Amino acid sequence: MRNIGIIIIILLWLALGFRMCQDQQRCCGEPAATTKVVQKTTPVPIAPKASCTSGYVCFADGSCDPIFRDNFNNLRDSLLGLISSGQVLRITGHFSSKESYTGSAEDLGMCRAMAIRKRFGALLKDGQVELSSQRTVGRTLALDRRVSYSINKNEVKSVKRKTLIYFPYNSTDKLADAEIEKYLDAVAAQVKTSGERIRLTGHTDSKGRPEYNLELGRRRAIVIRNYLVSKGVPKSKIIVTSKGEAEPVASNNTKEGRAQNRRTVLEIIS
Repeated sequence: MRNIGIIIIILLWLALGFRMCQDQQRCCGEPAATTKVVQKTTPVPIAPKASCTSGYVCFADGSCDPIFRDNFNNLRDSLLGLISSGQVLRITGHFSSKESYTGSAEDLGMCRAMAIRKRFGALLKDGQVELSSQRTVGRTLALDRRVSYSINKNEVKSVKRKTLIYFPYNSTDKLADAEIEKYLDAVAAQVKTSGERIRLTGHTDSKGRPEYNLELGRRRAIVIRNYLVSKGVPKSKIIVTSKGEAEPVASNNTKEGRAQNRRTVLEIIS
């Protein structure tokens, strides 16, 4: 009987405690109310898109992305029609010294000139165009964010149509020669305008096996071809061949003679 009384007391205590929890709503594990904080953000202002109110093309401050007006193609076609044989179109990009620029081009003006050059595409050959830039100091007017055009006579002089380029023994590294560098640059400028082709023939001395020398001569000609291609000459305009040791111009029995035979012959052909 004593145990039964204890059990009844425990059950009454539990029932009373549960009723108190329901009445007071504070002892049954209900989570406390939380206040959600809403963080207000300030919208980032959107810069207004630049627009051209005059001229054929304009640029936003510090930008070299052109904004073309509908009449730009008319200007482009007119300029193309004015260029005659032996003339080049100079595109000059203008910019202010107060404009910031972090691109890869020489400066912001050159970047703008390059962007306009792309609009001409294949209608304008590389030999018919020059790009330049001009900086205005101390102003930030829209007038400074523009391009201008002029048509000039191509000043590239005709170069001699054949030359020899020499190489060290068993090497494809041409001998350092400032005059040859200037000559190759002039050849590249001429053939880009004239459309002429170039033939490169590699030669070697008689040291080594004939099969090896034939390949060495070809590699020497390729070195010169790659230089001309880097200057804008189309690869399709360059013919590469090799004679190896088969056509010496001097005796291979002397050091001086062998040096003359290690050469690449460059010829400009129609």
